[in-house]
Amino acid sequence: MELSTRRTAGAVKLLLIIHAVLLFAGLYAHLSTYRLYSEMPELYWHLPHPARDVQRFVVLAQMCSFFITAIFFLLWTYRSYRKLSALSDRNLRFSPGWAVGWYFVPIMNLFRPYQVMEEMWKESAPDADPSRIEEGKSRTGSPLLKGWWGLWLLSHLLAGVLGVRPMDPGESALFMFLTGIAGILLCLVTFLLVRAIDQRLAKKRALMERQIREKARAFP
Repeated sequence: MELSTRRTAGAVKLLLIIHAVLLFAGLYAHLSTYRLYSEMPELYWHLPHPARDVQRFVVLAQMCSFFITAIFFLLWTYRSYRKLSALSDRNLRFSPGWAVGWYFVPIMNLFRPYQVMEEMWKESAPDADPSRIEEGKSRTGSPLLKGWWGLWLLSHLLAGVLGVRPMDPGESALFMFLTGIAGILLCLVTFLLVRAIDQRLAKKRALMERQIREKARAFP
């Protein structure tokens, strides 16, 4: 399980980098489309422009990248939460299945995934004493958690506006530009969060294995 979790975390980090690169590549196309439409809105649909074709291609690539990255991120969440359950004597608040399932439940997906990640952060502390039930509640979270969830909500809010509000090509390109910036920041924070939790889980496992070996030597 250890190797599987570490490999999944590595795959998620690589996919986040790829997705961020695609989002960055789209910024120029979105900005060029916005400028083109602003300068000549009446001729926009009649003039050939490479940025328009690049924009369509990049958006399609971003969608594919997003779904692949999301699948691996959810897989990492499931495996990491299951690993955390095995390393902790406390009863965790959620099951590994629901750690992933809350993302798909309307309304609940506005706060439950954050609570799942917050618990993963607190309980993965290497020096956490699993015999002390109240210890996990007193631990503080990380600014990465709030940054990650705030950017997640912001990026999805911007994407939702694009989906429900009629816009001209210029306004749409501007919103896509802003969504791209939020997405790049989200990729960065998610990369740091996944790396941090993965490292904490590895240290916690190593510490527990060392404690078991020391007890075995003390009581042969």
